[in-house]
Amino acid sequence: MAVIQRYVNMASSPGGDGTTNATTGDNRAYASSAEAEAAEQTAFNGDNLVIDCDLGGGSADSALSISGSTFTAASDYMTWRANTNQSQEAVKTGWDASRYSIEGTDENAVQIYDDYVRFEGLQVKITVTGAGDGIRCASLSSGANYVVIKGCRILGSCSGTGDAAGIEIGDSDAVIMIGVTIITDIVSGADTGFAGILSNSATSIGIYKCNINKCGRGIRGITGAVDVVHSAVFDNLDDFNGTFNSISFCASDDGDGTDAISPDGSDWDNEYNDYSNGDVTLLSTGNCYHGGTSDQSGGVFVLDIDGDTFDSSSSSIGVDEYIAAGEVSGPARKKIGLGLFESPLIGGQLI
Repeated sequence: MAVIQRYVNMASSPGGDGTTNATTGDNRAYASSAEAEAAEQTAFNGDNLVIDCDLGGGSADSALSISGSTFTAASDYMTWRANTNQSQEAVKTGWDASRYSIEGTDENAVQIYDDYVRFEGLQVKITVTGAGDGIRCASLSSGANYVVIKGCRILGSCSGTGDAAGIEIGDSDAVIMIGVTIITDIVSGADTGFAGILSNSATSIGIYKCNINKCGRGIRGITGAVDVVHSAVFDNLDDFNGTFNSISFCASDDGDGTDAISPDGSDWDNEYNDYSNGDVTLLSTGNCYHGGTSDQSGGVFVLDIDGDTFDSSSSSIGVDEYIAAGEVSGPARKKIGLGLFESPLIGGQLI
């Protein structure tokens, strides 16, 4: 199994072969994710394709539709990820315009129509006046698909009436894992058509260790077996709406599910540093700190958004695990190969 490495750099110009992150020369990076996707549509025959994305001092990337490639198994997949060597990954402290992002206006910013896709560490923004999703998964193969969304930040700027979601799953065959991801501001007044995550149709959706705040509906389950664990879903018009297979060890305004977690002193500001302004750094004095149980994701989401390991027996709630002064934190861990995007083999497959 070979790993095929390609690069997107928004400071590059079209026509490169994407084999380096350089911005000049024939081997320069692709100038957009759309150029990379069009050039790399192929049958990979057991190889893995990794595309690292870098703002490079350029402008935000435009909408991306991932389709047309052939991946035949969970060990044969495409990964779109932030270029961590250039510090492009999404962060817990807020949206960072100096880092790479994919942005769409009145459209789906990212469409995933291929079966085995990893989408890691990327910022996605939607500006909508009625309809559009941050990430939409659809047109997947029956019994042969597996999509992982990990370590991302999705931001909305919404108005009008209609339907919009940070992540929408719209395929009855879909098998989706979403973890360590922040979704905020998918809301337009009192309109209930806006949601952080929308399960419109799916086989199964696992949602782990996410922060979903300031949305219309935090998570909306219409069809599909939706399981939500160790997630902070609060300060939405309705945190959980619809049908769920399970909700456990989650923080919400209404105490949804089993082993629900409420904020210390009835104030979410006692749990996260400044969540209303996008900073979901965990505080060690609240109830979300070590408020959960052991990992329930099968080892897919054992590292937090900084690359720190969640507590193995009592995970904290949301994307962040508190690290005390003097302990090795995420940036240092990434330098020694233990970051969020250098995951180990789980069940025989690299995730």
